[in-house]
Amino acid sequence: MRRCGIFLAATCLAGLLLAGGVSCKSKGQGPSSKVVINGQSFTVEVADTRAKREAGLSNRSSLAADRGMLFLFERPGPLEFYMIDCYFDIDIAFLDADRHIINLETMPVESDPAHPKRLYHSDHPAKYVLETVGGTWKRIGAQPGMTATFIDVPEGAAPAPAAPPPLPVEED
Repeated sequence: MRRCGIFLAATCLAGLLLAGGVSCKSKGQGPSSKVVINGQSFTVEVADTRAKREAGLSNRSSLAADRGMLFLFERPGPLEFYMIDCYFDIDIAFLDADRHIINLETMPVESDPAHPKRLYHSDHPAKYVLETVGGTWKRIGAQPGMTATFIDVPEGAAPAPAAPPPLPVEED
C-alpha cells in the first residue's frame, strides 16, 4: 500500500486500526525533512495522510542512498507492510512514539511485484516507519534501541481509515 513497491497495511491492538503509505512536499514535508540514525542523515518524503501512505514508494525503480520515506501514524499500534509494485530492495525501521528503533527488516523484491506474499510487521506498537534502500541498516550499523532524530518533520498524521486494506489475493 505504498509507492515504491511497498504496500502497507496497518493493524491495531485493543480495537485500534491503522493503515500506512508515503509521499512528499508541503510544509515540513519537502526536501528539508530529514531523519538521522546513527549519524546518517536521510532526506525524507513524509507520508502523513492515508493517500500518501497508500502510495508509498510503489512504481519507483530506485531510491538514492541518502533518501527515504517516513510514514507517520496518528497513534502507536501494530503495523504491517508489504511490497507491491516495488522494484528494488527496501530496508524498513519501525519506530515507537519516542522514535526508538523497535525492529529493522530488509524487504527483498517479490518474485511477482504485483502480487506480494510476505508481510513485515512491528514487534511492538509503532508510530513511525522509515524506509530506505536495501542494505542501509547494515551499512550504517543501525540497531534496535537506537534513537532517530527528526528535523523539520510534521508532528502528526491524518486519521487512519476505519479498517486496513486487505492484502491483495491472487486468484487461480
